[in-house]
Amino acid sequence: MKPLTIFACLLALASTLFGQATDEPARAWTNKAGKTIIAQFVKADDESVTISIKGRRHVLKLSDLSEQSQLLAAELQGEPEPGPETPTEELPAGESLLDKEHEWKNAAGKVIIAKYLSSNDTAVTILMGGRKIPYALAQLSPESRELAAKLRKMAE
Repeated sequence: MKPLTIFACLLALASTLFGQATDEPARAWTNKAGKTIIAQFVKADDESVTISIKGRRHVLKLSDLSEQSQLLAAELQGEPEPGPETPTEELPAGESLLDKEHEWKNAAGKVIIAKYLSSNDTAVTILMGGRKIPYALAQLSPESRELAAKLRKMAE
C-alpha cells in the first residue's frame, strides 16, 4: 500500500475517534510523502501531534510527518492544551467529572475523547458521537483504567 494511501486511511480512521475544535489558527501539516492538509494544532508530545479538522481530532505520528511539520509541532508543543477535564483538575462548585468528556487511551496508544457512562470489573462504557460503546478494561492503558476506576467510585 502506498504511504499516501496509508496516511489517508489513518486520517479517515482517526476522524471517527475525536472531538472538539480549538481556537488555534489553521496550519499546513505535511507528511513524508508530500501530502498536505490544513488543520488546527491541539497538542503534541515526543511521539505524536494532535490536530483538529472541522472539529474532529486526529493523532498523527511525528515520524510520519515532514521535518518542517515535526518542527512546527515541537514549536507549538509548549502552548497550553485546551480539552476535556481530567480528574486532577478542580471544577467549579456543582460540576462533576461524570458530566465531562475525557481522553481515553488504549494499550496501543490511540486516544479518543468520550464521556464516561459506567464500568464494572471488566469493561467501561463510554459515550462517543451519541453512541454507547463498551470497551474492555484490559485493552486500555493503565492511566485510562485508573480513570475508569476513579469515575466508577464517583458514580457509586
